Amino acid sequence: MKKRILSLVLASALCLSLTAPALAAGLDNFDKVNTYTTGQFTDVPADAWFAPNVQTAYELDLMTGSSETTFNPNGNLTVAEALVLACRLHSTYVGDGETFAVDGGTWYQPYVDYAVASGIIAANAYTDYTATATRAQFAAILAAALPDEALPAINSVTALPDLDGSAAYAAAVLKLYNAGILTGSDAAGSFKPTSTIQRSEVATIVTRMADKSLRKTFTLSAAPSTPNVPASTKKFDGPITLDDLQGVWYAESYNYGALTMKSELIFNGDNLTLIRYHADSERYNAWKGTVTVHSEMLASDPNVCHMVLEMSDYLYVSVINGNGRVDEGVECPSLNYDSNIMLEEDCFKQGSSTFRPCLKNKSCTRNQVMRSYEHETI
Repeated sequence: MKKRILSLVLASALCLSLTAPALAAGLDNFDKVNTYTTGQFTDVPADAWFAPNVQTAYELDLMTGSSETTFNPNGNLTVAEALVLACRLHSTYVGDGETFAVDGGTWYQPYVDYAVASGIIAANAYTDYTATATRAQFAAILAAALPDEALPAINSVTALPDLDGSAAYAAAVLKLYNAGILTGSDAAGSFKPTSTIQRSEVATIVTRMADKSLRKTFTLSAAPSTPNVPASTKKFDGPITLDDLQGVWYAESYNYGALTMKSELIFNGDNLTLIRYHADSERYNAWKGTVTVHSEMLASDPNVCHMVLEMSDYLYVSVINGNGRVDEGVECPSLNYDSNIMLEEDCFKQGSSTFRPCLKNKSCTRNQVMRSYEHETI
């Protein structure tokens, strides 16, 4: 009997010795577990600014594609999907091996339960988890995914141009800015709390959360003052017509504080020239053709006009390092814009780009290289 008891004790000790030790909490727990092949997502070009972030997020098993062959970089996130990311970050950091198994109910319920239990969100914090998440909601959820020691401050940001310091999410947003996770949509660090967030941006954020070496140090510039535009320059008072658009409109696009694109829309009668300069590759793309304007006031907001520009019989030109060529069969990009006619200054937006007019009575910062390109190439 004593030998049998001793055998059982030894067997038990052996089993305990073979049990994998629990992982210590830390960023070292984020390992690359998936293999990413360039081109596996057809909508993630290798030269896209977000391609390295998509690859890292996929390799760390933080994000997957919307299908086996697409990532949907321009798609928005729901509240439930934001919780999924936060839970994956938290679980990997603490090393608890959570599998988030679904046992009846909605697919996201295990993540909601885990988020509540882990203090990422409060119980009943959201009534609709399928709703599209705002940037404010996303920041609040992600900032709670990791403890303070995993998000040390490397910047000194105390305020943002469009951040209400009294808002419930303000502290979370500033934590992510100071940790080098967020850098803003322009040089002043504008956050755009009520706007949605794209999956390409999300890939950047979650990879910076997991990998400290990807976080950014920066210094924000002062927000530009609102220009005082004379009432005589005001034209938009309803649906926008081709006459309203005559002249040159200019915009700059930023992603996390870095300039990515400069754009011009040049209207001359019923002819439109669209020029885009890609800052990362120093490449110009341009389309020129006949344009038709369609616009209507939105039923959801009678102050916002939605405008669609349709180009026909257009010529496409690309220029890299001064060498231009005309390519056949290159489609014109989607030209959909929104304009709030209640603003003091006429402007219209597409994504993160805001187009403003280059008027004789107003200084214009349009790229002079674009001006030369327009006259010499097209």
